[in-house]
Amino acid sequence: MTMSVAERHAHRRAWLTLLLFPLSFVAAFVVGEGLATLFGYSSGSEESAPPWVMLGAGVPAVAVFAVPAALAWFFVVRAGYEDVHRTRLPAYLATALAAAFLLMNLAAAVAGTWLE
Repeated sequence: MTMSVAERHAHRRAWLTLLLFPLSFVAAFVVGEGLATLFGYSSGSEESAPPWVMLGAGVPAVAVFAVPAALAWFFVVRAGYEDVHRTRLPAYLATALAAAFLLMNLAAAVAGTWLE
């Protein structure tokens, strides 16, 4: 089956949301570092931030980074489910990128507290 025009546009927009990841990475970095600085811990200091600061700055940063993934899922749902694998691929890729960002942040936090 072929997609309608509206479904095709939604599918194209789902792919285009992947282009938002560089912007969301910069925004997540600004949010995370900004919140850590507001809590009184700078990234250049030798003093390690406590876990509550890591959570307070990390959770909003991961949420900001995951916005393109949420948009990709929104457009995938609008595109329909006729060819499930082809239609959902951009959302799967976006979710994998967001999950990798979360895992890297968790690994850095665990390694930072464990190696002290």
